[in-house]
This record gives sequence, structure tokens and C-alpha cells, in this order.
Amino acid sequence: METTVYKSKVDTWLVILLVGFIAATTVPFLVIAFSWIALLLTVAVVAATLVLIYGIRYTIASEQLIVECSFIRSKFDIGSIKSIKPTRSVLSAPAASIDRIEIRLSNRKILIVSPKEKSRFVNQLLAINPSIDCSPVL
Repeated sequence: METTVYKSKVDTWLVILLVGFIAATTVPFLVIAFSWIALLLTVAVVAATLVLIYGIRYTIASEQLIVECSFIRSKFDIGSIKSIKPTRSVLSAPAASIDRIEIRLSNRKILIVSPKEKSRFVNQLLAINPSIDCSPVL
């Protein structure tokens, strides 16, 4: 079976909110007492935030779902997936969009993801594990 990588859908408002928050908390200090070090630190924090947001991906390899968010990598057995349904949960998750999918596993764990290509992602999971109870995702 082929390995497929799905990038996370990214909500523009989330990027604006995070970058805006960083700017709102640092720009006043830069205006009051300009410092090249403070400016470089601000740029580094914004860059790291963008790398985290745009670096979220979900890989389906063989019978494993691999979720990667920066340096954190988790593997899940696709055979242990019990159900998939759409959600708009704001719980912390490796998902950069509020347009999310809730994946319930047999060990009672819940995984929330937000792939750009939701239907293709779900169809590939179903092809590997046809016993997944799947609510309409689109």
C-alpha cells in the first residue's frame, strides 16, 4: 500500500489571531525601547509559530496513521479505529482548523484532526478498515 501525506487545513483567522497576539504583546515594547535583540526574538517566535501551524500533517502508511506536529509524532493502528465523525470541538489537538474530524479508537482514546482533503483521507482509512462507523464527514 502506498504512503499518503495529508496536510492540515489551516484557518486564516487562527494565523491572524496568533501572529496578532504576538505582535500586540511585543510591538509596544519595541516602540518604547527599540532593541534589535527583542525584534529578532519576536521574528523568531512568529516564525516558530508559523512552522508549528503549517507543519501539521497526517500520514497513512500501510495500516498506520501517523500524526506529526513539529517534533511530536504519534502512531495509531488504523485497525483500532472504531468511528469517525465531523466535529467543531475546540479541544487542543494537532489540527490548525476548527473544521475537524473526531476519530475514536478502540482504547477509548479520541484523536482530532483537520486534513485539507477530508473525504479522501476518510475514504483511505475506510479502504484499510471497512468496519469503521463513519458519519458523513463533508
